[in-house]
Amino acid sequence: MKKKIKLLLVGAMLILLSGCELQMEWIGPLLEAIAPEPSYEAVEGELNVWFLDVGQGDSEFILLPNGETLLIDAGESYAAPEIISFLDELNVEKLDYVIATHPHADHIGGMEEVLEQVEAECFYLPDQESDSETYQNLMEHLEEEEIPTETVSGGMRIAEGDGIVMDVLAPLQDNYSDVNDASVVLRLQYQEKSFLFTGDAQNESEEDMLLSGMDLSANVLKVGHHGSDTSTTRQFLRRVSPQYAVISCGEGNSYGHPKPVTLENLLSFSVTVYRTDQDGTIHFSTDGKNSMQIETEKESAE
Repeated sequence: MKKKIKLLLVGAMLILLSGCELQMEWIGPLLEAIAPEPSYEAVEGELNVWFLDVGQGDSEFILLPNGETLLIDAGESYAAPEIISFLDELNVEKLDYVIATHPHADHIGGMEEVLEQVEAECFYLPDQESDSETYQNLMEHLEEEEIPTETVSGGMRIAEGDGIVMDVLAPLQDNYSDVNDASVVLRLQYQEKSFLFTGDAQNESEEDMLLSGMDLSANVLKVGHHGSDTSTTRQFLRRVSPQYAVISCGEGNSYGHPKPVTLENLLSFSVTVYRTDQDGTIHFSTDGKNSMQIETEKESAE
């Protein structure tokens, strides 16, 4: 009896094994057909903006509706592997635009390593040099790899077309006493939706932008200087009039960012605030008209 049962079991196993190849012939394509597309895949006609969680630093990656790519800053050097991994997940092989807002290590520390792995079409930076090793190494890399560089200042337009306009709003002076005020400020508009990326621009740069008469309005504001009390004045907020604000800062950072006064100012203007130290990487996507979808690494929101 036991021998018959064993023979039956062996026979069943042989049938199953012999059918594996046949099953995979139709199961494989079926699984591919029903598998959902990854959430990071580009949707035609959408603008996608990621505020990357790089600790106490800044880095934003933008996928334009036409498929072009933009990287703003790259955090400290320790953030480079995470940024490279993120870009790899999105199958990004080339960066059409790379912007270093200013030469502080928490904004350009990871840039050289990122550019060693991903091709860059053009590199934009302010007219602000630094004698730091981080800055010098980055500039040497740009020269060695023959990556085109362009110095930008307020009033310049980087790109326009397909419903996209990328304007540099600052810096508006070339002799700021504080390097933070020399930050490149970029306004990105897609049809009826806009984003304002302010680097570490502080009160003096904000005042210059206010006096310039340029359009500062934005649906989404990347809060200046990690939420420091040296940025994001009430006058500046009133002109920008954002619905959403993103603060890029490290959990438990020694600077106390974001400062209570900055959060109070944002709250007083009824701005919905996201923070990388609390929400992780934050992803905005929009069709440029009515839709503005928001996803966070640690939780989701509409």
